[in-house]
Amino acid sequence: MDPQDVQIIAEKYFASVKDRRNRHIVRDKYTNLAEASRADIEQDVAFWYSGFVAGIKLLGSKPTLPPLENVLEAVTKSFETEIAA
Repeated sequence: MDPQDVQIIAEKYFASVKDRRNRHIVRDKYTNLAEASRADIEQDVAFWYSGFVAGIKLLGSKPTLPPLENVLEAVTKSFETEIAA
């Protein structure tokens, strides 16, 4: 799996969290997202990624997507930096 693919998906996740029109566990639970626990971040990413994958499948596309574990690692590693941006 191309690491760039994982980074692109992580960027899409962060864009979704920053868009207040979207519902996210971490946004509902924390006023200050920098205080979000790792467990809550991982749960939020897992739910979001499930919807992302389902949406792609509904389009009839069959891309090779990175495993959830790779996406979780990329997001949790840069969560605080991306949210503060």
